[in-house]
Amino acid sequence: MFLRPTQSPTVFLQQLGRGLRKYKDKAYLNVLDFIGNYKKANLIPFLLSGKDYNKLESKNNKQGDYEYPEECVIDFDFRIIDIFKNQVAKEMKIKDRILEEYKSIKEDLGHRPSRVELFINMDNEIYENIRSNSNLNPFINYMEFLNEMKS
Repeated sequence: MFLRPTQSPTVFLQQLGRGLRKYKDKAYLNVLDFIGNYKKANLIPFLLSGKDYNKLESKNNKQGDYEYPEECVIDFDFRIIDIFKNQVAKEMKIKDRILEEYKSIKEDLGHRPSRVELFINMDNEIYENIRSNSNLNPFINYMEFLNEMKS
């Protein structure tokens, strides 16, 4: 059982590595991480994947986007996944959030959303940001916005 609070991703990985050392009578390791450092909690899936650090990739990937070592089972509570998503959303620029929202709505609907469908399905927080910034408002010139999405 590995249970140590830490606020440092480096220390977390070092401590986890110690727990993963092979011993004669040890078949597996249980890790309970209560995420003492919420500011960087969304990096945990990335850190466990063993990938080389890339700031953009570590922020943009979702928990399910990573491949973990064979026989390694990682199970995040749904509340933690929501924390990961919220942190990534806060770090994204509003323009990127609009593009991600469009892609998500398009995927959910199964087709390119009409202006009305985008409006109806858009997250309220993103919509409020758009209203206060007319330069980024896709509803003003929806055809131009769609052309940007193609490129």
